[in-house]
Amino acid sequence: MSLLDECQVVSLAFSLKTGVDELIALGIRTVNRGVKDAQRVQAKFVEQAEGIGRDAFRLGRTDRQGTPLPDSGRLMFGHEKAEGGAFMFVALTDDLFAAGFRMADVNILREEHRGRLFINFKKNSELHDLEDFAISAVERILNSWWLNLQGFRNPDGRWTLNVSGRMLSTQQGINDKKVVRMNPDGTFRFLQVRQPTTTTQPAITEKGDRNFFNKISY
Repeated sequence: MSLLDECQVVSLAFSLKTGVDELIALGIRTVNRGVKDAQRVQAKFVEQAEGIGRDAFRLGRTDRQGTPLPDSGRLMFGHEKAEGGAFMFVALTDDLFAAGFRMADVNILREEHRGRLFINFKKNSELHDLEDFAISAVERILNSWWLNLQGFRNPDGRWTLNVSGRMLSTQQGINDKKVVRMNPDGTFRFLQVRQPTTTTQPAITEKGDRNFFNKISY
């Protein structure tokens, strides 16, 4: 039995400090979450965690005010496996497509001081229809390098990859760059990008994935 058998939705959740209004103007659906909505979501996490005998506060997550945040998911990867570099996700969409997932919904969750762009891939779903300008904006996000990554398998069949820290073009000195890929069995791998010594484009150190960079703009 593959891990993917239990998964119905894979959500890529990108935390955005800028550009939220521009994405909304391009027609991406907005979800507003008030205080009561957030409380209901947190209560659901606690209920799910207790239902499988899991401590909802075991990860020690807090909000900006230091209030503990519950989580019902199982950590697939995070600080111990993915920290210390920058990550790109556009090739992951190919792996999801090959596994039978389709981009079924794209929305922005408005939160205080920021927004979160959710790109939701559902198993055996119809492809979500976006205008060309919105598709280009989503592709730019997938083609960007990001500094922080955590992945969770949730009890409701949703896997969530929480992504933040978009790397600016002015940032230098981050040589540990990885491309996130998903294996056919639902496990993930991080392919190291070998930094070029010439002006040629970078190459991935795993045989068979080099052509991926032909469709990335730098």
